[in-house]
Order: sequence, then structure tokens, then C-alpha cells
Amino acid sequence: VYRSESAPPSPLNRCAAEDNKLGGGGGGGVGAGAGAGGVRGSSKTFARRNIKNQVRKFKMETKAAKTIGIIVGCFVVCWLPFFSIYISRVFCADCVPSLLFSIFFWLGYCNSAINPFIYALFARDFRNAFKKILCRIFCKRIS
Repeated sequence: VYRSESAPPSPLNRCAAEDNKLGGGGGGGVGAGAGAGGVRGSSKTFARRNIKNQVRKFKMETKAAKTIGIIVGCFVVCWLPFFSIYISRVFCADCVPSLLFSIFFWLGYCNSAINPFIYALFARDFRNAFKKILCRIFCKRIS
């Protein structure tokens, strides 16, 4: 059942190995009768707990992927206009007004201002730290 001495088995193989070791493997080993019901119950409990952990992990990974997608999307929306104009300015310097160039340039820098708010929306730990920092800044001024 084990792959090697150093590598731990996967949860499914570990569950099967424990079941076989304790006599619940269906092969007619010691305890493969009336006593095997308790062992199978613990295997089912382990499997249920494992499934719950996998679901929780999947939800966390989905949330992280969503957050990264939003951050990358905001980055593209903020910086793409600037780089598009910057490249077009190489071919035609008079085609892009300097005011438009400045607006798109600062829109790119606004991306850095947006990131803390995105993290605050999606990460509870970041949100709590953000609240502490804001409270320290604004609560001192009020007092």
C-alpha cells in the first residue's frame, strides 16, 4: 500500500490500509466478522471528515482564484490604456493629446490604490489588519 518508506500514503490508500490492518478488508482476516463493523464505521467517519476538508480546501482555493482574477483584471483595466497609448505614441507623437496621456498614466497608478480595497473585500485577515491601521490613524486624530 505504501509507495516508499519516506513518502506518506494518500488519504484513500491510508484508509484502505487501516481497514485491512484491522481486519475489515473483506479478505477473511482476523476480526473480519462481527467486530469489523466498528472499524468500518471509523473508516466512514474518516472519509466523511476527509471529504469535508477537501470541500473546505476547494472553497478556499476558489475564493483565492476569484481574488487573483479580480486583481489581475483591475491591473489590465488600469494599465492597458496607458500602454496602448504609449505604443501608439511611438508611431504618431502628435496623435495622442498630452492630457489624455496624463489621465491614462495616472489611471495606471490608481491600480495601486485599488489593490488594498480589493484585498479588504476578499481577505478577512487583511480586512482586520486594515481596520486596525485605519483606527490607529483616525482614532488618534479624533481624540
